[in-house]
Amino acid sequence: MIYSQRTFNKILDIITITQSSLDVNTLRENLLPSIKELFRSSSCTFFVADNSGNMGKPVSVGIDKSYLQLYQTYYRKQNPFDPSNKKKYISQPQTSEVIIDTNFFEMSEFTKTEYYNDFLKPQNIHNQMIFFLRPKGKLLGTIGVHRSKKEKMFQSNELKLGTTLAHHLALALNNAQSYTLLKAKQDFYHAISECKSTGVFILNENLSVVYANSKGIEICHKIKKDFSLIYNTPTFFLPSNLHSTAIALKTNQRVKGIFEDTSIGRYLASFQTFNTKLDSSQKNKFLLSIEKIPAVNVIDADRLKDEYALSPREIEIVNYVHKGFKNVEIADGLFISEGTVKNHLKNIFRKVGVENRTSLIHEAISA
Repeated sequence: MIYSQRTFNKILDIITITQSSLDVNTLRENLLPSIKELFRSSSCTFFVADNSGNMGKPVSVGIDKSYLQLYQTYYRKQNPFDPSNKKKYISQPQTSEVIIDTNFFEMSEFTKTEYYNDFLKPQNIHNQMIFFLRPKGKLLGTIGVHRSKKEKMFQSNELKLGTTLAHHLALALNNAQSYTLLKAKQDFYHAISECKSTGVFILNENLSVVYANSKGIEICHKIKKDFSLIYNTPTFFLPSNLHSTAIALKTNQRVKGIFEDTSIGRYLASFQTFNTKLDSSQKNKFLLSIEKIPAVNVIDADRLKDEYALSPREIEIVNYVHKGFKNVEIADGLFISEGTVKNHLKNIFRKVGVENRTSLIHEAISA
């Protein structure tokens, strides 16, 4: 579809909200005004499913709270789109993500019902577009977008627009619920948060991140400079090379592997599956941790230059000494005389403050 600039900007706003709201209530409260504005509607509601699959805990814009209470206690059983209604006026397709009421019944018949006259009409609601949020096929929530009788009915192009957004909204709700449940596991959550030396990521089935600790975020920032543009969310994507490592570990059913990046060095990546379910999707989660592999006995050229003022040639000679080369072998390797090597070593010993090769190497590789 080709969208106007206004519509396109509103779509981006909504997608941004889905990626920046850390819990269910924040997600709903932030989304509804933008959805209302995008579809030029008079009101909107956002329900989430309880443990029995019934829609509850509504959040709304443009609707008096007293009507929400009436809905919960009585009128929900008359709503043709509510999953708890056992006597639906319509046979709602289980695969539809978004539907428009006029596509399923004649308004002339619907306006004769008690539900319309005693509940919708007093709220100035005449037409509805309903989002069914079903990530992985399980209904987690519904969004109702409403228009008054004075406003035009929802059109097929708006149905397509809604369908475009439905996938983002469903995943956002699923991940917000995952994040909320994960935070409820305080011991586990705090243990990960307090880990200072290891980057820890909780991944969903698609290997996008449900949660990352501060060290994990720091590592990703170093790998990918624009990482901050996609974080601040309960779900985000790992930098591509780290994501590829996670895929390889999962595919090959390996517990550990080496992850290497020029920005951060070599890390040991560990990958494991949770045996317990963390959210209503009843899908396993994965834990990816990465811990830096310390460089063993590596000469720090920058430190030798900055701290001891060694020249590039002197640093070369220190590296040769570290590898066990004799003076004559160093001379051959650098195409200089053995006497010149001895003079360089004398100057190096003086600058570093040591008297022999062993002390020099110890000083050169000590942090």
